[in-house]
Amino acid sequence: MKGHKNFKVLILFYFFVFFIHKNAFCIIISNVIITGNSISTTNTILSFFYEYFYEGKSFTSEFTSATNDFIRRLERTGWYRNLRINCITSTNHPDVCDIEVSLEEKIPYTVYLKNDHIGIGKYNIWGKGKEVIFEVGFSHRAIRIVDRMFNYSPLSYDIYLGSENFSYEEFNGNSYEKSTLVKQKGCVKIGYVFFKDNKVYLLSGIDWLSTTNNEGITNNFYFDLGWTFDRRYGFPVVYRGFYLEAKTKFYSFSIIPLLELEFAHYLDFLSTLVWANRIHTVFCFYDLPPYYKENLRDINGLRTKGEMVNLIGNSSYDIHTELRWNFWEKFPFLLFDVQLEAVVFFELGEAVSSLNAWSIPNYVYGCGLRVYLDTFAIRTELGIDKLNNISVFNSFDLPF
Repeated sequence: MKGHKNFKVLILFYFFVFFIHKNAFCIIISNVIITGNSISTTNTILSFFYEYFYEGKSFTSEFTSATNDFIRRLERTGWYRNLRINCITSTNHPDVCDIEVSLEEKIPYTVYLKNDHIGIGKYNIWGKGKEVIFEVGFSHRAIRIVDRMFNYSPLSYDIYLGSENFSYEEFNGNSYEKSTLVKQKGCVKIGYVFFKDNKVYLLSGIDWLSTTNNEGITNNFYFDLGWTFDRRYGFPVVYRGFYLEAKTKFYSFSIIPLLELEFAHYLDFLSTLVWANRIHTVFCFYDLPPYYKENLRDINGLRTKGEMVNLIGNSSYDIHTELRWNFWEKFPFLLFDVQLEAVVFFELGEAVSSLNAWSIPNYVYGCGLRVYLDTFAIRTELGIDKLNNISVFNSFDLPF
């Protein structure tokens, strides 16, 4: 009986520690004061403070983490710079405080370059998180409409309509041959933040393909069901945190889904150095049309133009590790914030036609220089593959 009483006392003790004691040190946010937002509405900014806007104003041990995440999410939008947060505690009520957020808004217009077109648009329209972007090039025309927080809710959408020429490669056993298709593309992506930085999304679209030769093509309807967990710090230069995305992709020509997984991790040290790592895998259980196959011969894949086998296939994996040195930055510089970065890298991977055809992976190592300009980067990177082929890539795409 004595042991039974001691057990009851122990249960009551743990109840006090984890419930009563925890609530006794609860911090209540009475007000959020925002300064510097000449464009964004208060509700737009608070929409990124999920713990406050959607869950409530009372915090316990997660208070510091929640406010830091609030600033991180605002930084990741690319709309603000010089973000600061301060907690003002009441003298009479130490468990009640005001949150003061100061920020500087960037120019709400964007101009960016891609490898075959230019994008021009406006973001944060009416200060409510909406975007309209036009993309124009010799072989590319598109419009994109985005709403990051539909009516200040966790719901978002992204609509894309466009026409573009794109090239794809095939390996004939000796060398790689390139072909070009014309693609009319339309898609809608709907996302929902169901728990802090976790988002589920459904993307549905159609590719209407045409060609100038006699190749067989298939016009395809597709949809993706995916989940992302984004805990990255910094924009466009990521310096800390991680990103995880998992999705299944369904094409109209098959009832079996394609599975894709991506994980990236970033660790900063010595103030200007970042160790960045990425793993990307695709598992496909059937034969894809050549223009949908995974192609690792790319600046965002394995940085080689060499004639090696197992670089194009239905399934693939690629692993990357980079040491990045952010050695110069200027805020602001004309329309853009400018940051310069040097990088050395090592990566390996392969693409195969079937899941039982994995062999010795290809690998590439090299170095490069990047100039970040908010929404795009000017990149020149040199890779040396396992056959000692030297390849130089130039691109306007952001790295992982």
